[in-house]
Amino acid sequence: MSQGLDVPDRWFVALRGRSSSDHALDPITLIVTERQDTAGLQLEEARIIALCDRPLSVAEIARYLHVPLGVAKVLLSRLLDEGRVHARPPAASASTDTGMLERVLCGLRNL
Repeated sequence: MSQGLDVPDRWFVALRGRSSSDHALDPITLIVTERQDTAGLQLEEARIIALCDRPLSVAEIARYLHVPLGVAKVLLSRLLDEGRVHARPPAASASTDTGMLERVLCGLRNL
C-alpha cells in the first residue's frame, strides 16, 4: 500500500503482483524489439517496444522509463515471454578482459 491509504501501489498493479523476473537479466544485457505490435500492452511495455528499435541495455531502459531496475526487469520478462523483444547477453570476454579494464581505468584517471 502507498502512503497508508487503501490504494494499491502503482508498480504492484502494473506488474500484476509479480516481484521478480523469470529471466536472468544483467543490467548490461542488450534488449532489441522483435515485433512492433503493441496491442494489449501497458504504457511502459509499449514504450519499451518503441525504445528498443535499436539495442538498449536493461539499465538504459530503466533510466528512460524512470523506473527502478527491478521493475524494468519484470516488465521485460513479460515481453521476452511473448517474443516481443530479444535479449542479447553481454559478451563474456568483454567483462573479463583485464587489459581492457586497466586501459579504461587509466583513461578515467587521466580525465
